[in-house]
Amino acid sequence: MICTDPRQQPAVLMMGTDRQGAGGIASVLNAYASAGLFDHPQSTVTCVTTHREGPLWKVVLLWVKAILTLVVARTRGQATIVHAHSASRGSFLRKSVLLWIARRLGSHTVFHLHGGGFQAFVEQQTGPLGRRWVEHTLSHVSLILTLSERWRDYIRTIAPHTRVEILPNPVALEVSPLREPEPGRILFLGRIDPRKGVYDLVDAIAVIRTARSEGRIGSLPTLRLVVGGDGDGGALADYASRAGVGAQLELLGWIGPDERARQLTRAASFVLPSHHEGLPMSMLEAMAARVPIIVSSVGGIPDLVTHGVHGLIVPPGDIKALADAISTLIANSELQETLARAARTRIRSECATDLVMSRLRLLWQTLNAEASPNPIVKKVPT
Repeated sequence: MICTDPRQQPAVLMMGTDRQGAGGIASVLNAYASAGLFDHPQSTVTCVTTHREGPLWKVVLLWVKAILTLVVARTRGQATIVHAHSASRGSFLRKSVLLWIARRLGSHTVFHLHGGGFQAFVEQQTGPLGRRWVEHTLSHVSLILTLSERWRDYIRTIAPHTRVEILPNPVALEVSPLREPEPGRILFLGRIDPRKGVYDLVDAIAVIRTARSEGRIGSLPTLRLVVGGDGDGGALADYASRAGVGAQLELLGWIGPDERARQLTRAASFVLPSHHEGLPMSMLEAMAARVPIIVSSVGGIPDLVTHGVHGLIVPPGDIKALADAISTLIANSELQETLARAARTRIRSECATDLVMSRLRLLWQTLNAEASPNPIVKKVPT
């Protein structure tokens, strides 16, 4: 049974990026906040911001402030668990140092991996010294959390002796939303970056446009690509114009939760053909909102989405397969409804907020029941 007595709950410092910013970690932290994890009067969990976009001196100052917050909390007998949400590159560097300090102070430490580019970061973007630091960090934390089985299996190749658990991102399941989809309206939510596949999506729409004009495919509604996310929208607009589909592109910029929900009610489909992913919150929200999805076979996506059951899956970077999937889905309203219904059921059984929160608290309580880690760095058996 989950303990709800705040006097018996571990004191947790949860460290991550600014909740007012963009990106997957901010979305997850906001989902936790909406579930009352930080703001409940009896909560023993404190959210500490470790990064916010801005001038370098402000970035460094905020990180130092997070370190001081950790040190002060620990000297007061708090911060029995330090839970750090991390992606790659700078995010990993900041969190790894914080976790090292927390471990030296005797806290249990949790490394929560989100970034879909982590494998490329480890294997291609770090040198021998950097890889040793990654291995050291992951081998000495108390617990590693990943978003899917595939990420768990990869992390075990780096830190085979560390406990690794799967914890999907939480998704709020409101009353089944009223959908008013507009025919041909394709929604993309994510950073405007080639690695997210948004340029591939423009190419696929151009392929469909050419096929229609040549009579190689049947009648389809006019496609409209709606892009919500930060990044270089001007470059994407120029690219779409050169591809001959500039008039079919609508750029929203970064949008908040309310506007995301409104866009999901209007979308005929949600498409995210990423080249790298963890377990994208935008996809989970689309599934929960009963929007049929087309996604790529990367990261933790195939662990949650079965092709032809919960959505359509395409290989990353395969423009023809993406164009075929869009044409198939847009032309088949029965398929749209079947996929959307199964996707929402899948979210309810795997990612509903109450399930994820119960699992998270149980993991914390299990750690808290163990002896405090020795502040002297332990050796991992080989």
